Amino acid sequence: MNNQSNLFQDLENLRSKVEGVEFWSARDLQKLFEYKEWCGFENIVKKAVIACKNSSENVENYFVSTYKMVEIGSNTQRELSDYALTRYAWLRMVIQIKKRLHLHKVTLLYRHENKSLLRRDI
Repeated sequence: MNNQSNLFQDLENLRSKVEGVEFWSARDLQKLFEYKEWCGFENIVKKAVIACKNSSENVENYFVSTYKMVEIGSNTQRELSDYALTRYAWLRMVIQIKKRLHLHKVTLLYRHENKSLLRRDI
């Protein structure tokens, strides 16, 4: 249970809030879900977007394309593509991460504990 508690805390620590709307950066979740390459994790995001569309949801309510500025040295920054993800969006993503079954189970448990915070059941 300690590992699950740590995961829950890590998820909450990565959460941002703007004008009352909570969201997570896909780039931050990439690290948490142990994906080394952005292209592999972005494919998970894209599969989750398709699953959301297939369930007749308005994708723009859950997945927002954004950019993140990162330091690349010598006081220089570079813009990287990112996504702002609602709780519903990252739960959709976790379902797509089949090879990370333990995270799927933990996230379902997390969802169960926080049902009142979700807009829709997956």
